[in-house]
Amino acid sequence: MGTKLKRLRERSRKLDVARKAAKFIERLAEEHNAVVAVGRITQRAKEKMEEDNGRKLRHRIHQWSVRTLARLLEEKPIQVVEVGEFGTSSRTPSGVHISFRPLVIRTAVGGGSGRVRTVKICLRVGRAGDETWERDVLGAVNVGLRYLQMGALWRLPRRGPMRRGRRW
Repeated sequence: MGTKLKRLRERSRKLDVARKAAKFIERLAEEHNAVVAVGRITQRAKEKMEEDNGRKLRHRIHQWSVRTLARLLEEKPIQVVEVGEFGTSSRTPSGVHISFRPLVIRTAVGGGSGRVRTVKICLRVGRAGDETWERDVLGAVNVGLRYLQMGALWRLPRRGPMRRGRRW
């Protein structure tokens, strides 16, 4: 009984975080009159990532709530479009191929009880010429640029409830 309750609470927490993120993104999109471009992530893509990876990574991918966030965004009164994200993390916006290496940062974080603990943050950072990119940021920038290259420069976002975006 305890395990089922724990899973239910965890699911509730994840949904709460996804709803808060969707609300934040909705506010930003409305404030800037913007279209929200999300990567097209299918169940097969998720399964493919889980296939040959270690236990910890497989668990993190399984806990993924990206589809939930995309579904919540589609219910908001903003325009949401799905864009293929293949190759968006391997090239800079100028088209230069980039390779990444891990960068580990350790920092001290103080808790509410006055206790200080060390937190380790692992980033995947790469350099291309005089530019430095973090892999996830590069992917997000390229997904947005890919949407703009699909002819979106001349399309104004509509107001009101939107259905899932179409590929132009």
